[in-house]
Amino acid sequence: MIKTKPQPKNLSYSDSGFTIIEVLVGVVFVAILLAVISPVLVMSTAVRVQSKATEKAVQAAETFINGVSNNSISAPTKVITVTQNTPINLETAMPVIQKTDTDLYLFNRDSTIIANCNPINPTPTCQPDKNIPFDEFYIQAAQIKSAGTKTRDGYRLAIRVYREDLNFNQPILGSGTGGILVNKQAPIFKTTVEISGTATFGSLCSRLGCGQ
Repeated sequence: MIKTKPQPKNLSYSDSGFTIIEVLVGVVFVAILLAVISPVLVMSTAVRVQSKATEKAVQAAETFINGVSNNSISAPTKVITVTQNTPINLETAMPVIQKTDTDLYLFNRDSTIIANCNPINPTPTCQPDKNIPFDEFYIQAAQIKSAGTKTRDGYRLAIRVYREDLNFNQPILGSGTGGILVNKQAPIFKTTVEISGTATFGSLCSRLGCGQ
C-alpha cells in the first residue's frame, strides 16, 4: 500500500495575524485621530457649560428685575446721574464692583435674592456656597436718572451679573472680553431696563438720550 504524504497547509493572508508594524501603524493612527478631535470635544463641553451658566444668569437678572418692579426687592441705592438728552454708556458710567461695596445683591440657588451684601465680610445669609458653582451670582445694580427727576418719574435700571467665584482680589471687568468663553472676572450678563413710575416723556427721553 502506498501512503500519501500529507501536504503542509498553506495559510492564506486572511488566516495570518497582524504584524508588529501593522499594530504600530494602527496605534499611531488612533493617537493622531484622538489628538485632532480632543480639542473639539473639550471646547464643545466648555461651550455647553458656559451656555448653561449664561442661561442661569439671565434667569437671575429677570428675577431681580421683576422683584424690583413689584417692590419685593429693594431698589439699588447707587444712582448714576446723566445730563439731559445724553445717552448712557454703561461701560464707563457704572463703576465695576469693589470689594468694599456693601450694596451688592446675592442670587441664591433657591432663586431668592438678598440685598446689601459685602463680598469680603459677608453676613451668614450673604455667604456663597463655594461647593456649588454657577448656582449663585453677584448682582450689581444702579439707578440711571437724569438730573432733577423726581422719584415718581421712574428710572432706568442697570444690571451686571457676575459669577459667584468672582475673585475680588484681582482686577474686575465691567464688560466681556469677547471670545467663546467668558472671563470669570467679567460680567456673565449685563442689561438695562426701564422701571416705570408716572414718568413723563421728558424724563424718559432724558434717561434714554432720545434727543440725540
